[in-house]
Amino acid sequence: MLLDIENLTVALPGAETRRPVLDEVALTVEPGEVVGLVGESGSGKSTTARAVLRLLPEGASVRGRASVGGTDVLAASPAELTELRSRRVSMVFQDPRSVLNPVRRVGDFLTERLILALGTPKAEARAKALDLMTEVGLNRPEERFRQYPHEMSGGMLQRVVLAAALATEPELLLADEATSALDATTQAEVLSVLRDLRESRGMGVLFITHDLHLAAAYCHRVHVMYAGRVVESREASALFADPRHPYTRGLIACNPGLDSDLAPEPIPGSPPSLSTAFDGCPFAPRCPEAIDACTTWRPRTHALPDGGVACLRAEREDVGAEAVDAGTEGADALRRDEETR
Repeated sequence: MLLDIENLTVALPGAETRRPVLDEVALTVEPGEVVGLVGESGSGKSTTARAVLRLLPEGASVRGRASVGGTDVLAASPAELTELRSRRVSMVFQDPRSVLNPVRRVGDFLTERLILALGTPKAEARAKALDLMTEVGLNRPEERFRQYPHEMSGGMLQRVVLAAALATEPELLLADEATSALDATTQAEVLSVLRDLRESRGMGVLFITHDLHLAAAYCHRVHVMYAGRVVESREASALFADPRHPYTRGLIACNPGLDSDLAPEPIPGSPPSLSTAFDGCPFAPRCPEAIDACTTWRPRTHALPDGGVACLRAEREDVGAEAVDAGTEGADALRRDEETR
């Protein structure tokens, strides 16, 4: 197992914070696999990726486990953490301009990590940077190497950031909305480059995106997050063809795709803030299929042949449709059933 996250819970400090930003998140990534994280802004996608590198706000309370190749990130020593961040795991952020220093040349950005983290001689680091620029599809690398960020387009800068992330040949790449700022053509080109590099290097990828269609096309498995929880985990093709959670269906309805005759249907309401506490399903206030029990009973993950879904109605097969549809009585039946397991 390359990446293994189990029951990861992260709470931020502050009197106004009444629920964790991550709530018992669990996911895995195998070598050579692309695993997607999708959901609205504030669902916990980026925090999950940052937790893998222990890049969490000061004072954050963390429970659970996150390991990379057997190394427990949350219990890692400073030396182990440096090794992890400098060599084994790389992260690509949404906006490349926020990562690059506008007064430094692109070549300096590309070689800095090789020189400082790996001790690579400057000439060798330069040669490797030029090779990486070619590998990610940047033409005229010698010219690009001397340019400043403002002299390059967004798509070119995204390739530069990707080249920098791949410089140390990481085992795991964390791609946080790495293509969302790009036009469709450039996005397809960058994803094609990333796919080729992943296949040739056997690298695992945690791919964060708002676009469920993109996740279905690019990822092997997809985890749907809402209010810090994973509400559905499925194989990508099955998730898109037969979504089981109402929130997943809502996300698809928001963007039915160019091939569909359906008009986009936004999900009513807004995601809960960190100041909102709840005992039941966090999606219940916005869910068109919610029953009384959804507001008081926290749904457990119901196993499916290709993953799982955390929805009370999915438990119908366990305790019977009448018990679940009975509202609170159905929730009590589920609670008794769970206690006996």
